[in-house]
Amino acid sequence: MWVMWGLACALGMGTVDVISKRALREFDPWIVGTARLGCALPALAIPILIAGWPPLAPLFWKTVALMVPLEIVAFLLLLEALRAAPLAETVPFLSLTPLFTVVASWLILRERVTLLGLAGICAIVAGGYTLYGHELRHGALGPLRAMGRSQGTRLMIVVALLYSVNLSLGKQAVQLSSPTMFPGVYFAVLTTVLILIHLARGCRPAAFVHALRQRPGLLMSLGVMDGVTFLIHSIGILLAPVAYFVGVKRLSAVVSVLIGGILFRDAHLRLRLAGAGCMVAGVALLTMGA
Repeated sequence: MWVMWGLACALGMGTVDVISKRALREFDPWIVGTARLGCALPALAIPILIAGWPPLAPLFWKTVALMVPLEIVAFLLLLEALRAAPLAETVPFLSLTPLFTVVASWLILRERVTLLGLAGICAIVAGGYTLYGHELRHGALGPLRAMGRSQGTRLMIVVALLYSVNLSLGKQAVQLSSPTMFPGVYFAVLTTVLILIHLARGCRPAAFVHALRQRPGLLMSLGVMDGVTFLIHSIGILLAPVAYFVGVKRLSAVVSVLIGGILFRDAHLRLRLAGAGCMVAGVALLTMGA
């Protein structure tokens, strides 16, 4: 059952990344970021109205307080990475998150991964290496050097590390509240903090309103899709260890590489799809390991 939730989350996240890349061609990252979070709030309010507001322990708010700074930094770096490089050079490196999550979830939640599950995670990481396989003409370290030269790749690796911590904290927050309430509350807090940061930097709210009027379909669909995807994530993450669920969720890289290659004409599409295939094999190992 959790695999189906993970696949739905992967499809949603891959779509969100593609729409974000499209939006970043027209608008600044702060406008796209505000749209992703703020435009999701109406959709995320519906589950709360239906399921109600559960009692919350003080530990819930402490967990959210720990998550918000990491999430904001990771979110802004993610948007900058998407703007700086093709999708195929950025999004797939979020596949490093499950590897980092193995350590983080063990430290925070005391969850353990079987050897077969760990092999699946390593296969997903190997797929990331394959994405730069065209650089092997410069030697075995060619792909690694290319990764180092790409600003988008460097930023996304940092994002993966930050998310590896927040994903484990996020599961704890869902356990302390509910999967229908947490997404709405979390997005509301993140939106508020993001707006305050942008106001402190001198960004004008009127610019966001103008952008929303100019491209309502693009920005609203981005927010709704992001909100629904996070709701699916919050439900699915309760059904499996964090590292397993995130491993399946990171199949979003397959969606991003494929759609990005077609829409944005990214180079080396075949090789990058081979890397994505390696990730699929890793997910199969994860499923058997679970």
